[in-house]
This record gives sequence, C-alpha cells and structure tokens, in this order.
Amino acid sequence: TPKLIRKHKEYFIKGKAGHNIRAGIKRMVVFRIDNLIHSKIKGRFDMISCHSLLTYFCSNIQKSAISFLLKRLKPHGYLLSNHRVFAKVNKLKLFIRKHKKS
Repeated sequence: TPKLIRKHKEYFIKGKAGHNIRAGIKRMVVFRIDNLIHSKIKGRFDMISCHSLLTYFCSNIQKSAISFLLKRLKPHGYLLSNHRVFAKVNKLKLFIRKHKKS
C-alpha cells in the first residue's frame, strides 16, 4: 500500500510500473518452488513461509511436511503458516504463537 511504502521507503525504489523492492533486499531472499513430499531443497533458512499451502494436505502429510520444514530452518528460525494447521499438529508443543492475531 502507499502508506506502507512511505513508512518503509528505505526498502523500495520507484519503477515504471510502481514500486519494487531494492536490489540489496532481494539479494537477501531466496524464492523457491518445491515439492514438499519429494523435496530437493538443501541448506538452512532464517524464515520459511507457506501460509495456506499446508491446509490442503491431510494430517499425515502436514506432519511430514512440517517436520521437513523444521529441519530446513536455522536455529531460532521462523516457520510461518496458518495457525489452524499448527494447532492441529502441535501435540508435541513444537510451536509457539508469537502474535495473538497470527
């Protein structure tokens, strides 16, 4: 939104078609498409976001995918997803809610 861009203007640069994220920020982010059941992702990440993806899987695949994603996180990393998914698979208390609305 324009308000967000004004508030965080150090992260954006005005382009022909609107605003873009500055190159220095883009270099810090890795965007990947992968198959979570037969993944080829290597390495460790500070944050993994799969907000609504896991809601479409059955419970067993959700647990397997979350286990895999947790192994791909760096220590103290963040796994972002739908809170309903985590509530359903969080019997081992692996996750904590950082914000009441998320």
